[in-house]
Amino acid sequence: RAEKRKATDILGEGFRERLAKTVSGVKGWDVRTVEKAVLLTEVEFYASFTADLMAATKRVVLYTAFIGKTRWPTVVPYIALLRERGVDVFLLHKPLTDPEWGRGDREFGKNVFHSLSRLGVKLIPMSGVHAKTIVIDSKILYEGSLNWASQTSSYEHMWRFDSPDMARLVEKMLQLDPIAQAFGEDAGDRCPNCGGPLILINQAQQKR
Repeated sequence: RAEKRKATDILGEGFRERLAKTVSGVKGWDVRTVEKAVLLTEVEFYASFTADLMAATKRVVLYTAFIGKTRWPTVVPYIALLRERGVDVFLLHKPLTDPEWGRGDREFGKNVFHSLSRLGVKLIPMSGVHAKTIVIDSKILYEGSLNWASQTSSYEHMWRFDSPDMARLVEKMLQLDPIAQAFGEDAGDRCPNCGGPLILINQAQQKR
């Protein structure tokens, strides 16, 4: 029988500081401080996540590789509340043309995206997306293995960073500002040349 141990017992108490110092050297990005870093299990994550959503005031960016029928009804009310309060919400997701949707329920996905569009959520189809990244108000960052839109029974983890430096680092590395601008109200979600839907392409994946 496997013995349960805390991650900090294995990684050591100085792991958070070592992580911050390592990240600060990535491509020259500057991370001066990490005010608070917490490692959350799948049991602890949702209480923290929904509390942060309720406290959001400006912009929430959500990456998801898959939307699950069981988990989705428990999180979409918070997204609706964000929009009621005028908070911008960007959802980066696999397009319905992705083969993974073909193995699931494409009609369910179509209904989800239609309802989100009516709420005013900015939908950004992204080929090959597997990230579960969450950035709230350019201050709170979640990174880890847990897919907030589908997790039900699997063992997962998420790091929560309360750090504008870390949040801005990820925003720059993922090019969130130019992506958000491209899919903003003025630009719309259609190609200016052919009129087709805009899809963010994973260029590395296209070369495989």
